[in-house]
Amino acid sequence: MLQFESVSDETEIGKLLRSKFTCSFRTGYVRCKGVCMPEYYVNFAEDIINMDVRDDDVWVCSFPKTGTTWTQEMVWCIANDLDFEAAKEILPARFPFLE
Repeated sequence: MLQFESVSDETEIGKLLRSKFTCSFRTGYVRCKGVCMPEYYVNFAEDIINMDVRDDDVWVCSFPKTGTTWTQEMVWCIANDLDFEAAKEILPARFPFLE
């Protein structure tokens, strides 16, 4: 079981996170094994850690605002023989996204 601790707004890192990386859906942070993550990470941490990774998985890694969604769509279509009918399913259901 993972252990989480809240990141206090009184700490240097807490002040930085609060001033630069807070929005309507990212309101606080937790620390796990020395890494700061948004509070909602707690809800998904076990699923991410226990996720089955296969030899044929394709990973799309990118910086924010560099066309990640468009790239995910292209990769999914190529990997699924241009099945445009199946591509009508919303992207999060077809292509897991870890931020």
